[in-house]
Amino acid sequence: MSLDGRIESWSKNENTLNLQYLVILESMIKLGFYKTENELFEILDPLIKILDGSLDFYTKDEAEHYHKQLEENPDVRPVALERN
Repeated sequence: MSLDGRIESWSKNENTLNLQYLVILESMIKLGFYKTENELFEILDPLIKILDGSLDFYTKDEAEHYHKQLEENPDVRPVALERN
């Protein structure tokens, strides 16, 4: 499952699930589930976080580092590893 927009890129099951979320969301928009501009704006922030990819974990080391920091300091947002 994604964590605040963070996705483990190597996880096929997680990526498949996220794709299905997007397919369902597209259908809901086309069917008029979201009727007003304000309703659409409410879904934009989470949608951008999912699609952006800048917070994704590309290696298991990145994910482990993040989760370790989160366990050690639950009140502080962990810092991502620098990528080359």
